[in-house]
Amino acid sequence: MILDCPQHAQPVAQIEDLRGACSVAFVTSTLAQSLGLPEGAQGMIVLECERGVLRAVGESGVGAELPMTPPLRAPVAVAADDEALLVVEQAPPRLRIVHGAVTTYLGDAVLRKPVAVAAHGTLIAVADASLRQVVVFDLAATANAVVARADGVMPAGVAFDAAGRLWWTDSAAHRVHRWVITDPGPGEAFGERGAFPGQFTEPTGIVCRDGCVYICDHLNHRIAVLDESTGRMAGWWGMHAVIPRQGKGRIHYPDALAFTPDGTRAFVCEGFEDRVQVLSPGGPAPINDGLSIPREGVSSHFGPDASALGPIMAMIEPETGSVMIFNLMGSTLAPAHIATFGGSGALPGRYPSISSVCALPGERVAVVDRSNARLDVISASPDRSKPVAFDQFLPRLVASTDLVAMARPIGGKHPLIVDLAWDGAELLALDPANRCVWRFDRQGAPDRYSTGEPKRTDLPEGMREPVQLAASHGELVVADRAGGALWIGQLDGSWSRITELGRDDTSVKLVRPFGVAIAEDGSLAVTEESTDGLHIVAWGPEHSTELVSSTQARGILDHQFWLPQGVTAFRDGVLVVDRGNHRFQAFGTDGAWRFTGSLGKFYTRKREQVRQNELPAVAPAPTTTGGDS
Repeated sequence: MILDCPQHAQPVAQIEDLRGACSVAFVTSTLAQSLGLPEGAQGMIVLECERGVLRAVGESGVGAELPMTPPLRAPVAVAADDEALLVVEQAPPRLRIVHGAVTTYLGDAVLRKPVAVAAHGTLIAVADASLRQVVVFDLAATANAVVARADGVMPAGVAFDAAGRLWWTDSAAHRVHRWVITDPGPGEAFGERGAFPGQFTEPTGIVCRDGCVYICDHLNHRIAVLDESTGRMAGWWGMHAVIPRQGKGRIHYPDALAFTPDGTRAFVCEGFEDRVQVLSPGGPAPINDGLSIPREGVSSHFGPDASALGPIMAMIEPETGSVMIFNLMGSTLAPAHIATFGGSGALPGRYPSISSVCALPGERVAVVDRSNARLDVISASPDRSKPVAFDQFLPRLVASTDLVAMARPIGGKHPLIVDLAWDGAELLALDPANRCVWRFDRQGAPDRYSTGEPKRTDLPEGMREPVQLAASHGELVVADRAGGALWIGQLDGSWSRITELGRDDTSVKLVRPFGVAIAEDGSLAVTEESTDGLHIVAWGPEHSTELVSSTQARGILDHQFWLPQGVTAFRDGVLVVDRGNHRFQAFGTDGAWRFTGSLGKFYTRKREQVRQNELPAVAPAPTTTGGDS
C-alpha cells in the first residue's frame, strides 16, 4: 500500500540571483542564536556554491549573508540540526562542524571529494564522489571513527529517516539505496535509469520526512516522491522547463531540497538557474497553461564537454546518455549534426553516465563512461565522396578498454575519468580518483612502460578539484575548480600553479575555472563559472600570460553566457559549451564572436537585443576586452 505522500506541489515563490544555489537547510532559532544571528531568528539558509557563501532566504527574497570564520573554502553542501551547522568543503576535502562559538573539522585524511552530508544523533554520513563511497562517522566513537562504509559508483545525496536508516542516491548508477548501517552496505536498491515511475536519471539531493522520501531527480527535472516503507514511487513534483529560465513550478536540474519544520513549504535549489523555488506540498497536478509549449522548438541539451579535431566535432547529450557527432566540412560555418550514438546500457557502446568525449585523428571519437568505467573508441567517418547527411548507422565501435582492469595490476582505485584530451600524439585521461593522468594510444589502448605498467603522470598534491584537461605535445593544462587555479604540467610530472590570467591592471583572478583548451595558434582559452566568463590568453616565456580577450557577461544574447563549461579548439578559434543557455558559441582567438548554434538554431549575425518571443535578457551588454564588444 502506498503511503499518502503529497503527489504534487504548487509554486509559491521564486528566489533569484543565488549564484549556483547548490544546497539548503533550515536553521532553528536555537542554532541561529549560537551562530550569532538575532535572537529568535530562524529560517532557510542557502549555499551559493559559485560565491562560496551561506545566505538567509525567505519567500520574500534574499536576506543577509551568514558570517563564517574562517571563510568557507569551496563549500558544496550544508545541513543543520538543533545544535550544529554542517558544511561540506572541498579545499581541502573535509566537513566543517559549527557548534556555537566552536568550529571543528571532520574527515581530514579520509575524504577525497565529499559532496553531501546528513546527521542523525551522533552519526554523520558523507557522500564522497571520488572515494565512490558513503562514509559514516560516529562522533561518540574514539577519534570520530568511521563506523560504516557503502560502495557505489557516484554517491550524490544522503539522508537519515526517523528509524535511523540511511537513504542515499547514486547519480551515475541512477539508483536510490536504503541502508541499515549496521548491515553490510550498500543496502537495498531502488530504480534504474529512465523517466517512467520508479526510474531516475542522475538523482542527487534527498530528504526523508513523515514516512516519505523526496529525491531531486536531476536529469528528469522533477522531485520524485517515494513511500519510505516500500521504496515505491508515490508521485512527483514539477514540470520540465522547456527553455532555460522558466520557473513557477517548472523545475530545471534540481540539486537539493529542504522543508520548513511544519512541512508546509519545500525549498528546491536549482543551481543551474541560480535560484530557489518555494513549493507548497499537496494539491492537484499542475495545469498546463500553454507555457510548456516552445515557440521556436525545444532547446537542445548539451553536457559539460565538447571536442573538435579536423572534420568532426563530438558533444554530450546528458539527458539520453548519448554522443552527438557534427560534420565541420560543410559549405557554411554551421556544424552539421550527422549522427547520434550511445544511450544507457551495460554493453560497450552504451553509456549510463558519460563524463567526457574526445575527437581523435581519423574521424574517431573516444568516449569514457563513469558507470561502466570503460573507454570506447568509435569510428565516425562518413563517405565524403558525396554530400554528408545524417546517418544513424555511421558510428561503429572500434575498441573498448576496461579501465578497472587497467588499474588493477598497480593497485589503483576504481578509475573516475572526468576529462579526455588529445595532445597530438597520445590520448590523455584525467583521473581524480587515482590522482593521475593516464596515457593511451589513438586506439584507446593504454600506453605501457617496459615493466608492463600503464603510463601515467601524477597530479600535484595541492590540486583540489581537477575538472578539465587540455594538452599539446606533452604540455598539460588542468582546471582546478575548487582550487581556483590552473595547473601547468609536463608528462614528466613537473607542475606549476596559476591563479591569475594577465598582468597588472589587466589581470583576471580565477575563482571557479572549468573548461580549458589550447587553440591551433597556441592560445589558451579558459571558461569561468563564477563570472560567466571566457578568457583567452597568449602564452609567453615560462608560462607568463598576456590577456588577449576577456568576456564576462550573464545573459542570453550572443557573446553572453549562462554557466559556460566545456571549451574546445575550433577552426582557428574556440567553441564554448554555453550550457545554461542550451547552446554553443564560437569565437576567434582574438575573442571576436563568430556564431551561436544548437541542434535547431544557428546565428551568424550578432543579436544585440532580445526578440519578442525569447526570454528577457538578464544582463547588460558584455564586459569585454579584446575581440568585438
